[in-house]
Amino acid sequence: MGILTSDARICSIRCMRTTLDISMPVLREMKNLQRRTGKSLGNIASELLSQALAARSANTKPAVFKWTAQSMGASRVDLRDKEALRRALDETPTGVRK
Repeated sequence: MGILTSDARICSIRCMRTTLDISMPVLREMKNLQRRTGKSLGNIASELLSQALAARSANTKPAVFKWTAQSMGASRVDLRDKEALRRALDETPTGVRK
């Protein structure tokens, strides 16, 4: 367990104070929102960051596996013949034995 920075019980800590460096245009817009909504800057910042993080998570999609299949044409090796298969696997693409 890590070192706690407060002697308060963890269940009683509802928020954390921190310092953020916010650019002036962003701060002005947040203050405009504060005047319109009557919410604190902290609540506005939390709401906006929460929305941005949720949108970012929603845009992160797992890689999609695409299966490509095509005809191999006539079989060159009878896969039921183990010895023929071993011989084929021991050969390079040019047909020369390794």
